[in-house]
Amino acid sequence: MTEKEVLDALSRVMDPELGRNIVELGMVKNLKVDGEKVDFDLELTTAACPLKDVMKKNAEAVLLKLGASEIEVRVTSRSIAAQSAQNSFISPDTFEEIRGIIPVYSSKGGVGKSTVAVNLAAALAKRGVKTALLDLDIYGPSIPRMMGISGTPAVFGNKLVPPIKHGIQVMSMGFLAGDADRPLIWRAPLANSAVKQLFEDTAWSDVDYLIVDLPPGTGDIPLTFAQNIPISGAVFVTTPQSVALDETRRSVSMFRQLDIPILGLVLNMADFVCPHCGKPTPLYPEAGELKTLEASGVPVLARLPLDPSVAAGGDNGSPTVIEFPDSETAKQYTSLVEQIQAQICRASV
Repeated sequence: MTEKEVLDALSRVMDPELGRNIVELGMVKNLKVDGEKVDFDLELTTAACPLKDVMKKNAEAVLLKLGASEIEVRVTSRSIAAQSAQNSFISPDTFEEIRGIIPVYSSKGGVGKSTVAVNLAAALAKRGVKTALLDLDIYGPSIPRMMGISGTPAVFGNKLVPPIKHGIQVMSMGFLAGDADRPLIWRAPLANSAVKQLFEDTAWSDVDYLIVDLPPGTGDIPLTFAQNIPISGAVFVTTPQSVALDETRRSVSMFRQLDIPILGLVLNMADFVCPHCGKPTPLYPEAGELKTLEASGVPVLARLPLDPSVAAGGDNGSPTVIEFPDSETAKQYTSLVEQIQAQICRASV
């Protein structure tokens, strides 16, 4: 077999998400052909592609049909973060272990942003994705409680070792702030320095997706993060209330001015589901602002109900997707993860 024959065969293997073949997409790397032996890397366009096993099996099948008797396909992925971090005030070395960064953001507080971040991370980890969770809500860090983690992280060398819970690496200023009753009264320079330190001084290890819980609003920390961190795509959390959606539109405009991909909206606490008949009742009137956002290219990724078990899970350190995996809310998070992975995959080409 020649290298050309192998590439011609592999060009019949399609990426189902993108509708293009793996050779055209530049996924075939380090190809070696030696007689009937074929060896190459299948480099995915994004970390944790849900269809990677399908593409690998299809590649092996076409090569067997071509006449290969020994095939080795190593599945890798492009480190989007490492490639894009050259202009950051954070050392590019920080991103070597991170292949994708997804901030979870809200324009105002009280819409369930941290709850979505925790359950999104847990849903990814349940699918076998190597997941980490960073709490950058410096002034109100709630991730430690919601993940059921307490105490101070261990130190190895000059790095903080993120504790692991539910298969997720976790880091938060809440681990380092000391007394929970003592507020952090910091001006912007000190808060921005904390963002830098939490990234650089944490020993992240082999992360497909780092989920980042940002503070609400368009203040210094979200702006510093957006300007300096290589972002795969942002998830916006809001309630379907006109007041919240007005603020979301302004924030969407800010992210677009900074050329940050917006994956879409999570409408949280959108419906009340009757515990007796199971019928959902919308909690907010239909808002024209939502149609405006969708028309501008910001899709609704999930519509989550007001679910008492979600609040209880947050208080007890047990995310809903872990505690109640068969619930309707958990199924919504599974769908949310699938859509996010597909969106990032398409945006990475």
